[in-house]
Amino acid sequence: MNKRIKILCLLLSAIYIGVVIYCIFDFGDGMMAGYRHGKKQAQNSSTNIQRLHVKVKPIEGVYTYPDKTINTLTGQEVKAEVSDCRIALDSSDTPLPSYMKISRGIVVVLAIIVLIGLIYLPFLFFSIVKSATRGKMLEHKTIRKIQRVGYLLIIYYLINTVVYLSDFIIAKQIVTLEKYRIIFDFSDFSFLFLGLVTLLLAEILKVSVQLKEEQDLTI
Repeated sequence: MNKRIKILCLLLSAIYIGVVIYCIFDFGDGMMAGYRHGKKQAQNSSTNIQRLHVKVKPIEGVYTYPDKTINTLTGQEVKAEVSDCRIALDSSDTPLPSYMKISRGIVVVLAIIVLIGLIYLPFLFFSIVKSATRGKMLEHKTIRKIQRVGYLLIIYYLINTVVYLSDFIIAKQIVTLEKYRIIFDFSDFSFLFLGLVTLLLAEILKVSVQLKEEQDLTI
């Protein structure tokens, strides 16, 4: 059983490392592109550039493919449809109300909290893996670490939802797209689901520890 746990932990660690490496490179590319874009925008006179990340749906309905692009392999025109959209626009003509500007500041603070959590999560994860490979899963210290992972995943989901909601509210105030309507999508519950499953696992392990302690006292 211990050998099986070690193999599963090694596989899980390899997958996790792969995901982290991919996210680092993806995040790095995004940061560099954002820096170059910001440097270019700084040369312009406008200082009211709003950068928003929103979900969209075609006005005529999904699978209507309102856009077109080119297949560079064949030169053929290809119909397309987007659901995830990052936009940057000058909001000088439609200034944001004060409460929205305050909400943007709150979003920045929440983003910093998420970043701190994402930095802490790998250390927590590998600490749990280390405990599992040493046969220390049924210890209160390990269970508390698993609970922290669950809470971090749920907090990430909630903060991410608030950030998307902020972008959605601002976008509805300052922009209307030609072929798309801006929506708020509640369908991505993956981090919430993972967080709840992790907390459930922690509770199951906690009950197992309590039963083991009661058996030891009985003996």
